[in-house]
Amino acid sequence: MSDSYNHRCKIGNWYESQVLDDLQLEEYKQRRERGTAASSALQIQKLLEKAVEGKFQREECISEGDMITIGTKMDDRDLVLGVDPRDPLPFEDDASTVSAGPAKKAARSLFVIRKFKSGSDDPVIRFGDAIELTSEVMDSVVLSSQPQGTAVNSPITSKQAVFMIPPEQGRVSARSKWEVVYPDTEWRLEEIGRPVKRGEALLLKHGTTGAFLNVGGSFHNLFGVEYEMVGAKKPQLWCFNV
Repeated sequence: MSDSYNHRCKIGNWYESQVLDDLQLEEYKQRRERGTAASSALQIQKLLEKAVEGKFQREECISEGDMITIGTKMDDRDLVLGVDPRDPLPFEDDASTVSAGPAKKAARSLFVIRKFKSGSDDPVIRFGDAIELTSEVMDSVVLSSQPQGTAVNSPITSKQAVFMIPPEQGRVSARSKWEVVYPDTEWRLEEIGRPVKRGEALLLKHGTTGAFLNVGGSFHNLFGVEYEMVGAKKPQLWCFNV
């Protein structure tokens, strides 16, 4: 007669310990699998959060090619730069007036920001970068300035003039070079290379004269009361908004 018994036959209570061991092993495997799945899900969630955070941070930063407004405050009023192509300047062919007026999302207040003659693959605008600011509505005129002189002064306050001119022979000249400067002198060096965020306070320093973009005297034009733009030793806080 064949042996109908083996080590898994339950005779009395001696096999209960074996069954209990098997159940504990299976339960351990299931827990381990659940734990691994939970761990993987947690890792995926963290990666997703990191990706979203990175995208949000990139979208918060100003990048090359962004269409922006350039804003400041004057007597508790929000102002933005605007171009007036109907107001040419006498000292420069094809030069147009740029002024600061009440903050409105008008086409004349839109500028495209680019790095000045940069071969870098990094599109993010950072403190310390040299930039150029081109009008969106006119024929590629760029924000420019040049050393103060008897023939080239701002019309209201006779300070260093700031104006819009087209590129010279198809190339943006040094007159159209501006540096993005961190406002706090104590932290200026440490902040070089940090991305510029939307709405963040900054200074605009002219690349060849070292003068800061500032607001000059007020005058009346077709748009109401606006302020001439000048280059000055005294800095003025500005910000970029998309």
